Amino acid sequence: KMLEESMGADGSNADAEMSTPVETNVEASGSGPGEENVVKDDEVVMDTEEAAPEVDPKEQALEYKEKGNVEYRKKDYFSALDFYNLAIKEDPTNPAYYNNKAAAEMMLGRTTTAIKSCKKCLELEPKNGKAWTRLGGAYMKIGDGANAVEAFKKALEIDPTNGKAYAEKKEADLLFQRVKRAKECFEAGEFQHALSLAQAGLRQAPECRELNLIRAQGLIKNGDYDQAYSLTTKLMRDDQKDRTLLYLRAMCLYYQENFANAIRHLQQALQLDPDSKECQVEIKKIRKLERLKESGNTAFKTRDYAKAVEDYSECIKIDPDNKGFASKLHCNRAASLQKLGKDAEALEDCEKAIELNPEYGKAYVRRAGCLRKLGGKENLERAMHSYSEAERILGRSNDLMQNMRETKIELKKAKRKDYYKILDLKNRENSSQAEIKKAYRKSALKWHPDRHANDSDEDKAKAEAMFKDVGEAYELLSDEQKKRQYDSGQTLEEIEQGGGMHHHGMHHDPNEVFRMFFGGGGGGGFHQF
Repeated sequence: KMLEESMGADGSNADAEMSTPVETNVEASGSGPGEENVVKDDEVVMDTEEAAPEVDPKEQALEYKEKGNVEYRKKDYFSALDFYNLAIKEDPTNPAYYNNKAAAEMMLGRTTTAIKSCKKCLELEPKNGKAWTRLGGAYMKIGDGANAVEAFKKALEIDPTNGKAYAEKKEADLLFQRVKRAKECFEAGEFQHALSLAQAGLRQAPECRELNLIRAQGLIKNGDYDQAYSLTTKLMRDDQKDRTLLYLRAMCLYYQENFANAIRHLQQALQLDPDSKECQVEIKKIRKLERLKESGNTAFKTRDYAKAVEDYSECIKIDPDNKGFASKLHCNRAASLQKLGKDAEALEDCEKAIELNPEYGKAYVRRAGCLRKLGGKENLERAMHSYSEAERILGRSNDLMQNMRETKIELKKAKRKDYYKILDLKNRENSSQAEIKKAYRKSALKWHPDRHANDSDEDKAKAEAMFKDVGEAYELLSDEQKKRQYDSGQTLEEIEQGGGMHHHGMHHDPNEVFRMFFGGGGGGGFHQF
């Protein structure tokens, strides 16, 4: 359709007059007979038979235009543009050539120059409806809805039946409203709505600077830093000295944690606008973040864990919106808290690090370590899940597999009765037989049913269960072989199945264990002691 318009725009020149060829024979020098073939020393011999005839510029321009049209039909817009430029050079007063040039420029994406070509055409021929329509289309492409509407109005004034101009004017009105609304939403902090409007508008006007800038900022707000960076790269091809683009590109780099390049872009933006407060503020902020993080890292390496926690905490407060960087800071602070024995607080930091960056493998490993330290069946199950997530993200490693094997054993232990806890043995596996006997005596006397004879039914049941567990714990832990098997992670059932009880067996009767320990006889009542 553009080609048809392009071809139609120059119809008035199809019958351009052909100029009369210029006489090309040159009369020889000399005045007298016999001297006509004499050549003087300072004269140049002209080959009169091969001299090219002069061509009328308008005729030559028409020829170039026709060649341009041929190339345009072949979709070789570069060649077409070259020929249209040659035509203009020969005949700069023909509006059709500028109109055709604008068509080729539009196809090549050179919208700004196409606008200039359309304006030149209209300067020579103000009533050219096709040029006004093309100008409106060019304005649409760069998102200038207001000027697009005016151009289409002019086209309709010239030809009220111009259906294309009418339809595109409606599109221009819609674009104008979208640009206006997108700017309002962005300024009001409605970034997602602004981004949606910008993307809809860019389908109409892919080169609209305002909409592209809103889209870039919306992508940054959404955390789509890679996409925003690609967009700013594309936009900067047209203008590498655009301060706003340099600033947005710096923000992409900052959120991608490429601080050095972010500062470099901000400094370039400052060269273009030395008074830019936002660039100055960002440079100062980035440098402070770098300084505090480095200070925290140094403190950790020198085992000053309290100082490391302090530095990381201050760093986190500066910009919690930089999720990638903040995630690492939380993970680093968790490592420091672990060293201080504050595993519950460290776990909270690990959870925050994962919330900020769900693909942060190191945070999953550290979280698993915190959960293992805290212990318990549920925590150990979560630790196994964390290690599995770390494996998905980081891949397998010897350390990771070893941690998973150890956690599996710990989980197996956690699912058993904790006999050390039942007897309140603080040294756990390191408890001596004397400590085990002393702990049993204290717990057995505490939970013996006779002591709770007057309690409620609920409390009686609890005491009976505890008394049974106390006896079971003592029977196992007082046997060195059983204790070793238990400490290795075996369950009570595995210990029994493995033959570890053959020389004594498991009584499972707490009263019998009680009588054997205290040397009592008879009914085993509490009153006997």
